[in-house]
This record gives sequence, C-alpha cells and structure tokens, in this order.
Amino acid sequence: VLPVMPSLLRLVDLLQEPPPRGVPIKDRTDFFATYHNCFVAQELVEWMLARLPTLLHRRADAVRVGQQLHDEGYIVCAMPEPRPFADDRTYFRVEDAYVRHVAAAPP
Repeated sequence: VLPVMPSLLRLVDLLQEPPPRGVPIKDRTDFFATYHNCFVAQELVEWMLARLPTLLHRRADAVRVGQQLHDEGYIVCAMPEPRPFADDRTYFRVEDAYVRHVAAAPP
C-alpha cells in the first residue's frame, strides 16, 4: 500500500498541535517588529520531513507542499512584504479561518 499524503486542511490542523507534535507557533520579534502567532518556514519544512518521511524525501518536496499551503490560502506570510514560501527564516501564520490551536510554545 502506498502512503497517502494527508489533505492540506489536515496538515494545517496537525502543524498547529503543541510542540513537539506540531510546529512552534508563537510571537516573534525581528528588527523591532513583533509578528504574532507565527512560525518559521524552515521549521515547517523540517517538521514535514520528520512527520511525513515516507512521502517527502527531500527539502524541496516539503517546500513544494509549503508553497501549496500558501497558494491555497491555508498559510500566509506574516512579514510586511509578502514572500513566497521557501526554506528560510521567513515568518508565516495560519490563515485565521483555519486556526485550530492558539500558540502554546514559550517565547
């Protein structure tokens, strides 16, 4: 039986689980600006590789899924100048309509 990729909605729900099951979602400060309830794109890539090792074999595979989450409106760039999803330190947040859990990670 081939492994099946969870739906994007299910993936968004899973990533919001409190760490270590989910991605650390918390307020972050960068250059004197605070971004609320967000996560680092690179951490989402690492999380997807750890959670879906039979489906995603390379970082590029996880980046494609992250970009799909972004393209379909499940996650949005939290930075003042929106950026595409990439394997970097850009902050993203779950779109309000899909928020399931409020951040529980310590600052």
